[in-house]
Amino acid sequence: MFSFRQRIPQEAIPNFYTGFLKQQLKPGATVINIPDAVGYTTPFEFSVLIKNIKEHVSNIDKAEISVHCHNDLLGLAVANTLAGAKARANQLECTINGIGERAGNAALEEIVMAINTRKDFFDLSCNVDTKQIYHTSGKDAQSEVVVKIRRDKRIVMGRGLSTDIVEASILAYLNAANKIMNGGATQE
Repeated sequence: MFSFRQRIPQEAIPNFYTGFLKQQLKPGATVINIPDAVGYTTPFEFSVLIKNIKEHVSNIDKAEISVHCHNDLLGLAVANTLAGAKARANQLECTINGIGERAGNAALEEIVMAINTRKDFFDLSCNVDTKQIYHTSGKDAQSEVVVKIRRDKRIVMGRGLSTDIVEASILAYLNAANKIMNGGATQE
């Protein structure tokens, strides 16, 4: 297997980007990895990128398109990975609990549950035994790594998103927005 990873910015000229990938397929790459290495891309942009690659890169059908997303700048690793899945990337790279360098990677459990819950939308399936997610993501997994799981991690912490967290988040957002728009005034 010959795999190729690149770190060309997604905002690069599309013709250059697709031309570059065509060159990587010539020696026989079987996996083309498309990353959002610094977490800057939005899901719409990521989906368009994957679709453009599938449409404009000749012989792309001879390789797997793999997506690898980070949370760094915008916190959209899961959303971008799901956008890649919807655009028919063949391989989704993710980690348990989103553990990874800097702000982390796309979280396996969130991707699996999104795909399983919204089969009607994604038209995909995965072979992950969802009954094992809690155990795999739980205390045993935590003891092996330095990063602790956030208490608000809905799926693996065994609780849904409570209304008080939603209300507090909305109030915090409104206060921040008011402060930005009204020159420092906030409301309680």
